[in-house]
Amino acid sequence: MVNYSPGAIALHNRQSMKLLSSLLHKSQQRRSLILACCNDVRWHGAIIRKLRAHCALPLQAVKLPASTRSLYGELHSQGMTYPANGALMILGLDAIAALNRVLLAFELEYQTYPGTPPVPLVLWVTDRVMSKISQFAPLLEEQASDPVRFWAIASAEPPAAIAPSSPPLESCCAGEM
Repeated sequence: MVNYSPGAIALHNRQSMKLLSSLLHKSQQRRSLILACCNDVRWHGAIIRKLRAHCALPLQAVKLPASTRSLYGELHSQGMTYPANGALMILGLDAIAALNRVLLAFELEYQTYPGTPPVPLVLWVTDRVMSKISQFAPLLEEQASDPVRFWAIASAEPPAAIAPSSPPLESCCAGEM
């Protein structure tokens, strides 16, 4: 039986944060795909804020609109520049209306244009989006690292911000993450 106590959730999230930070550091200046999974999308931004506090790398986050038809096309239309020595975090996949089509196109783009972008690309997903990736973009799933999973407490609200004085990862407690 899995222990879902606040302490166990906090410990799991600290370990996941360390793993994600390590993956980002190891993947610098090369193309890699990382899947970060948390079923409560309200927590994605909070986790990224904590990651920024813990990880010295530049992390650029982009939220895709529901009308997205192509991941790289949307990034291009937004005038995206890829962070040097950092990572690009993609949010909003869960809300895309044509998700199946976007995943099919992204898989083709990722395979066809291996030099773009030359940074770690972190897709923030839910279990539903993971299932869609398995179904519509299995090559992406193969190329990605195992998903880094974060847990949220259903009754807890995600933290609005990180206090500047709080030590990194120490505030990944159940009440905050």
